[in-house]
Amino acid sequence: MEYINHIDFMVAIYESEDNDTLPSYVQILHLLREQADRVFNLALYLTDHDLPEFISIMADLEVHFTKLTKLIVEVENCDDPCELVAAFSESPFLRTIHMWPCTPSPPYFPVTHLTNIVLGDTDADDFSTILITFPMLQSADVTFVDNSEDKDTTLSPDMSIPPLQHLRTLRVRFRDDDFVTFDAFPDLFGLFNFSALSSLLLQMPQQDMQSHRRGPDALRTLNDSLQSLANELISFVGRCPNIVDFHLISSCLDEQHVMSILERMTNVVVFSIADISGRGRTLFTKDFLQELGDGKILPRLRDLSLELSRHELERGAFEGMLRRARSTESARLFQSACLRVTRTTVSDLDLEYLRELQREGFAVRVVQYEDEILGYTGDT
Repeated sequence: MEYINHIDFMVAIYESEDNDTLPSYVQILHLLREQADRVFNLALYLTDHDLPEFISIMADLEVHFTKLTKLIVEVENCDDPCELVAAFSESPFLRTIHMWPCTPSPPYFPVTHLTNIVLGDTDADDFSTILITFPMLQSADVTFVDNSEDKDTTLSPDMSIPPLQHLRTLRVRFRDDDFVTFDAFPDLFGLFNFSALSSLLLQMPQQDMQSHRRGPDALRTLNDSLQSLANELISFVGRCPNIVDFHLISSCLDEQHVMSILERMTNVVVFSIADISGRGRTLFTKDFLQELGDGKILPRLRDLSLELSRHELERGAFEGMLRRARSTESARLFQSACLRVTRTTVSDLDLEYLRELQREGFAVRVVQYEDEILGYTGDT
């Protein structure tokens, strides 16, 4: 039998309930201590009630993870899980942390040599603290919530901002179950230099479906906030000339906003966009798709992915875009297109034309719900 000299992933899950079948903290940590020098990836899921005892026992047992490279920490109902993260501050190879929630207390953060970080339920202030603390970050995946009512913003032009010269990948998501305002985000995007980015994902917030019931003032506030955020995003991508991989998930940006963003992203090679709006007309109008196919924006586009939810696609819009794209000067660069349709249907596609494109060597795929209507190879 081949000897396994390391553990790729270990998960310690504990629920503070009276259950004799569950191992105790001591049993879990004894096991971890015995295997600590073989653990490369570790995930911990706890509650705030159990956290102090877990940390105390871990310290008493002197558990050290000398080869740990990735840590996932999720502490339910906890304002700041940094105390738990501090227990791993002496792990010399720790480079990746997933932490939920993320509300670090500036300037304290127990691990300073990270290159990859995933943060859940954080805000602009806390994310700015992370960026300042980890100037060597290579990738950041952040889910934002609105904590503006809980504290005063600390973002200021007078802050000492390090250049983020190593940050290549940024994924930004807005949690969509709150009535979110975005006043701090123009400051966040404006203060930091993200010019080294090569890959960007933006998942925009769901437009508040109940805002009209809150009265005209609430609706006006939402619209003003969205407009402010859209304007800052347009400016932001203009300061990131090296982005070649761009993914946009939108339910609130309109056609003009998206086009204004894309016009500033002339080096993008891979582009995917999902329209998940639940009301109004689809973002993927014939005019939008025709402009996308003209080649004047995204002139270096190689791979395109469109995802449509709830809305119907205008007849001939997808094929028309491909015809335009295939007739432009940059057609030789354009190699693949994928159309995904969820929560609606797409009909009257010119499958014969799409198969003709495939015979010419162009990769095109259509997926409706979970059914593949047309595969890249022409199979149905």
